[in-house]
Amino acid sequence: MTKFPESLYLPDASEPQDVLMWGKSPELNESDNAEGIARIGDWRKPNYRAAYLLASRTLLDTAKKENTLDHLSLPIFFLQRHAAELMMKEPLQLAIEVHQLKERIGQEPSLDFPRGVHYKNSEESHSLDVLLSDLETMVNAFQVGKVPEPLRLAVQKMLSVEEKPSWSRYSFHTTGRKEQRFRHHHLRQEITIPLQCIQGLLEQASPEIGFIWPDDGSLMGSLGSLIEPLWHAADE
Repeated sequence: MTKFPESLYLPDASEPQDVLMWGKSPELNESDNAEGIARIGDWRKPNYRAAYLLASRTLLDTAKKENTLDHLSLPIFFLQRHAAELMMKEPLQLAIEVHQLKERIGQEPSLDFPRGVHYKNSEESHSLDVLLSDLETMVNAFQVGKVPEPLRLAVQKMLSVEEKPSWSRYSFHTTGRKEQRFRHHHLRQEITIPLQCIQGLLEQASPEIGFIWPDDGSLMGSLGSLIEPLWHAADE
């Protein structure tokens, strides 16, 4: 039986929504804030996608206010990109778990998803186009709605400006092996990054991705309705 801590606090109404499930006591919140301490994990497990999306929104708003959009464009884009990556990996990984549970209890799994490459992509790939293609395959195979159009548009806009998946993290990428390696520097020409547009599209897409509970018609919610009876059947 699950044992709850003696005191659990709901997030304060002023806190960002959907990032942390549980809050802290007013006294602890005040002292942590004064000392610059963050507490996450255990009952305060964060939703990574929501946290990165909140971070990109916060940094974007601050940069606009302080006229530092050019200066902060790389970290803003990186946070947005990672949020998009997580929006695709979350349902892909949950669908893989559905498939594995079906196999375990002897149900007929999907023939189209997942295949070998899908397992690897869902854990290791940083290529937005690859993940988007896998998400499309999964949605069609599992019949759980559709890929959110705002997410598709956000990915298109991000791919139109980045040279490589690591573009916003490093100033160059390398090709070749050993002594034949060649360094390719990024940003040799000026580019325009539609940060505000990308942020808006991701914020539209996130509710359509949703969460595993409740089954509200979102992508994750629909997968949640598939996996819950499988957990029971598998005694998990």
